[in-house]
This record gives sequence, C-alpha cells and structure tokens, in this order.
Amino acid sequence: LFSKALSTSKLDKIVHPYQCIIYNIGLSHLQKQKPRKAFRYFYSIIQSIPYFPYLWLRLAECCVLFFKQRVAKLRRRTQQSSVISRVLSTSTKKFTILPISDSKLFSQHLKQGDKIESHLTLEFGEKCVKNAISLMDSDDPQSEQKLAAILLHEYICLELGDWKMALQISHSIPSQTVKSQIKCLSIIYASQALYMMHNYQDACQILKLCFLEMQFVKSSESGLTLYQTAWR
Repeated sequence: LFSKALSTSKLDKIVHPYQCIIYNIGLSHLQKQKPRKAFRYFYSIIQSIPYFPYLWLRLAECCVLFFKQRVAKLRRRTQQSSVISRVLSTSTKKFTILPISDSKLFSQHLKQGDKIESHLTLEFGEKCVKNAISLMDSDDPQSEQKLAAILLHEYICLELGDWKMALQISHSIPSQTVKSQIKCLSIIYASQALYMMHNYQDACQILKLCFLEMQFVKSSESGLTLYQTAWR
C-alpha cells in the first residue's frame, strides 16, 4: 500500500517518499481511531508539503475525532446521565442541572500538553479544513473528499457556536450530490443551526427532506443524529 501511495507523489505534490511514508503512518493511526498519534505525524510534515490538501483535511479530522472522543469520555465521567448533568436537592426542592455544550465542556477540561498537541482543538481544525478546501480542485465540486471537507467545516462551525456560518456552508453542498449521506448530514447540521437561532419552523421544514433519504442510507449514527435533532 505504501508503494502504491508513492506512485502518486507527482500528482499529489508530495515531493519526497519520506513525507509520503510519514503521511501514511499518520493515516493508519487515524483509521485506528488514534487521533493524537496521527496528529503528531501529520503535523511534522506541514513545512514539507504545505500545498497538499489532504494533509490539511487529515489534520482537521484528527482535531474533530479527538474532540468527539474527549467529550464522550468527559460526559461519562462527569454527568449523571446523557441528558442530566447533576441533580441537587434541598429539604423542599429538587434542581436538575442540564449539560453544558460539547465545546464548553471540552475547553474546561482541556489539558495543555506540548506545543504540537496544544493545537488539537476545533479552532485549529477549522483553519486546517479551510486550507484543505482552498487547495482542492474547484473543477470538481462533487468530489467525495471536497464534500467531506465542506461537511467537516460545517460541523466545526456548529460546535463552535458560529451558527450563521454553519447555515451558510450547508448551501455550498449541491442539492443533487451523489453522496446522499453527506447531503443529509449537512441538512441535519443546518437544522441544528436554525434551532440554535430559535428558528424552529424552518429547522423542522428542512429536516423533512432527510427522512425519506435516510431510509436508503445504512448508517445508524446518521439516523440517530436525525431523530435526535427532530426530537429537539
């Protein structure tokens, strides 16, 4: 597989086999759900191949995966249940503390590691995914990698609370995209952005487009996200 990757070096602007090997080692760690290790490999070759769009996309994916894993771990450790953070009681009253947002929970418990790992944040991930999108070939807006990058940018903006930008990004994914799952997830994120801006009617309206499509998409994670959004 590494030999196969080396043969694409001229096309993908990877200038030396060494960088290609480092990239593939990082990719193998990312595919094994180890974003911290993967990030260190990818970060080490930024100076060598700054114009390789997929390096920036992989860095952004590391940031998002680390964020999701960390938030899930913190919620299991600090919350009473998935929907209740804590319950406080007095002799006459009972108070339910609702969970804070994912990004706020992440930032409160983020430990400062070394210089490289301190970049494992959504803010850095947004810069990386913007770089990836700008470097990708604009002649093919339907390419799977470009659509994935746009969707990742939409998710990051949503998590960072930039709901208007998330909604704006959703409009850049073609309605007739061949990747129906990507389009559905983009609509779900847009609906969540509208919900956060208290535009409940439009949020519900655009979400209806997903229910029929989701019947043909074999992804329990996407379906769960859809129904959770609709319930909210």
